[in-house]
Amino acid sequence: MQLKEFQDGLKITEVKAIIDYLISSNSNLKDLLVLEKLQSFMDYLEEQKHKNGGFIYVTKSSGLFECS
Repeated sequence: MQLKEFQDGLKITEVKAIIDYLISSNSNLKDLLVLEKLQSFMDYLEEQKHKNGGFIYVTKSSGLFECS
């Protein structure tokens, strides 16, 4: 058996989309990311976006098990 991994990911250009996704997928974050913490995290994401040419790259892990 052999694993063939596929390099894949998402290039996200909208910081708000990341925030919206995180808040919708984890109810604890909705309570944690408020006011200064939310703004600080958004600033961090904007900084990372700027460093990476205008997007934030999110890796995905996928592959195929091949048996011979």
